[in-house]
Amino acid sequence: MDSFKTNFDGGGFSDTREAGISVVIRNSKSEVMASLTGKIINPSSIVLLELLAARRATLFISEVGLDNSILEGDSEQNQR
Repeated sequence: MDSFKTNFDGGGFSDTREAGISVVIRNSKSEVMASLTGKIINPSSIVLLELLAARRATLFISEVGLDNSILEGDSEQNQR
């Protein structure tokens, strides 16, 4: 059984109240199997944006039928 890795990310646009998310699913040879982008209107925080990107990534994995996937994001939050 082939394994997959799903990367997701969210980023805000400085000139609007919108943000974008992206998801890429790669196989064990790093070949892109599926990808998507989307827009989020007025996310209330970066934390929420990353959470929405992770949620969309998990749904996308299921939609394309590549369930044997490791999910990976790059969000870093400072703890105080």
